[in-house]
Amino acid sequence: MNSLQPQCDIYDETVPEDFKPLREFSIFYQTAHAPYRFVYYANINSTNDAAKTVDFPSETVIIADAQHSGRGRHTRDWFSPAGVNISMSVVLKPAPDVLAAELPLMNIAASLAVSRALRAETGLDVWPKWPNDVYIGAKKAGGILSESIISGSKVIRLVIGIGINVNADVFPSELKDKATSLFIESGITYGRGQIIASILREFDVCRAYAPARVISEWTAMSKTINSYVSIAGQYGIAKVLNEDGTLTIALKTGETITVNTGEVTNAPCH
Repeated sequence: MNSLQPQCDIYDETVPEDFKPLREFSIFYQTAHAPYRFVYYANINSTNDAAKTVDFPSETVIIADAQHSGRGRHTRDWFSPAGVNISMSVVLKPAPDVLAAELPLMNIAASLAVSRALRAETGLDVWPKWPNDVYIGAKKAGGILSESIISGSKVIRLVIGIGINVNADVFPSELKDKATSLFIESGITYGRGQIIASILREFDVCRAYAPARVISEWTAMSKTINSYVSIAGQYGIAKVLNEDGTLTIALKTGETITVNTGEVTNAPCH
């Protein structure tokens, strides 16, 4: 399968009905940078791969009705059947003075934006889990996968992939105890276009915040900070989310470690 065919814009007649509110959004909503431009695929291997392969303009949003090879962190597959979930990638071309070291904060801003948007649209207790997951209660409802094209220390292109379980009512057996959806949690079917528009509005707000405010608002919403967590067989309390996206954990041994990747799991007190 050629993962980049077929492609059309949001006005194509084949676009699913619940994506069509994005047509009005694309006309009337202006970011501080440029209008959002939407590219739609009925079927695609990965919206992130398309965003990295094709030189789309900045502020392009790639959406797909179905992904066949969607992935999360550590190359894990992301469950993305047709017609029910959000699979999207936002293409950004940062200013020349933006350094690669600043990118983790954009990922934090994206997870904050998604959590805020989903709370506003559903009233559910959505929260961001470090480093890039979105949870409802104790189950995963979405995730962020930021990838970049870098030359030296400069960022040429930043791709922020966002996957949200929206109207899925069943998951594969290996996921059913770990994953949830907005529909499962609320019993309500949601329009994906309306949720995407809400996410993009919140993302524009969050990415304009000073780093300290991004960290403060993420910390206030997340259940990761000040909770007992486990990572790589070690237990401790997650103390601080740092401006470089790393997490500081106070271990049971009295040591303090700072981690920039890994699977952090909320754990009972040990």
